Amino acid sequence: MNSNLLNIRSILDLEQWQRIQDELASVTGMAILIVDYKGVPVTKHSSCTEFCATVRRNPETAKYCQKCDSRGGIEAARLNKPFMYLCHCNIVDVAIPIVIDEKYIGAVMAGQVMAERAQIADNLEKILMSSYENSFISESDLLKEKFEKIPRFSIRRIIAITNLLFHLCNYIVGEAVSKNAMNETYGKILGNVAESTHVETDFTDTSLDAMINIKDQVLKAIMSKQIKSTEPKDLSSSKHPILKPVIEYIYNNKHENIMLSQMAKLSHTSPSYLSRLFKKEMGKNFSDYVTDFKITLAKEMLETTNLSVTDISNDLGFSDSGYFIKQFKKHEGVTPAMFRKYMKR
Repeated sequence: MNSNLLNIRSILDLEQWQRIQDELASVTGMAILIVDYKGVPVTKHSSCTEFCATVRRNPETAKYCQKCDSRGGIEAARLNKPFMYLCHCNIVDVAIPIVIDEKYIGAVMAGQVMAERAQIADNLEKILMSSYENSFISESDLLKEKFEKIPRFSIRRIIAITNLLFHLCNYIVGEAVSKNAMNETYGKILGNVAESTHVETDFTDTSLDAMINIKDQVLKAIMSKQIKSTEPKDLSSSKHPILKPVIEYIYNNKHENIMLSQMAKLSHTSPSYLSRLFKKEMGKNFSDYVTDFKITLAKEMLETTNLSVTDISNDLGFSDSGYFIKQFKKHEGVTPAMFRKYMKR
């Protein structure tokens, strides 16, 4: 797995998420925060209560908050669902795991509320015990006053908000991961093609305008290269005369499943001799040459037509669409459908 996917900061647009997080906290009445797998905050707290803000500012007590966030997130990841618990100060919190490819990378923390019914809160697991909690609150009248102001929610409301955040988080993270993976693969595709077509581009600029400009340059080079390379006379003029009818047949009969034995008869040679000659003169064996040629045509058809993958597979003479997809992915690193999606975008 890409190591960047283990870093939550590289997945989410944290500035955009912060705006969404602030609005969610305002609407739901819950404090919300994103932490990494160690419990270290990666966003600013939204709607943090005065009590919790005071506790988190104190170096001695803040470390317990981080431990709670860390343990809550890990437990949520273990359960593969939101985990509701009591923090070290007996406040209700919820951890919503962010898991990618079965790797836990962080959590959305929500809560800083009290349950309206004390007996319900008593049934929640207290994730971290500390010896100072009661004395810490009672020794300060101001802190005790802030503790009493912590909002009280029904358990039904807490669960409803948790489910909302869980589904929303999964959607946003899923979209972000797909976008990152697509940009990375798209960049590799363009980079490989740019290298093969000798297009000089700057792939460090990933803005939309820059990517469109790169694509335009690459496609022009591709078309220029393909126009020259798809003419049989240019490919065969300097080759062995025995291969000329073979190459012309390949180019003129792209819809067929062309076999070496068939071409041996056409060139009046044996399959073994033709195979050795093809490798020597063309730099690759017969089957690879035919497949490379058809994959080049397939890429052009995927981008310039609306034919289905199955239709393209049939049109190019592949034995079945599954084999075509396998060969295409082997050559390009992505499936035909994904290649079309990248190029269309």
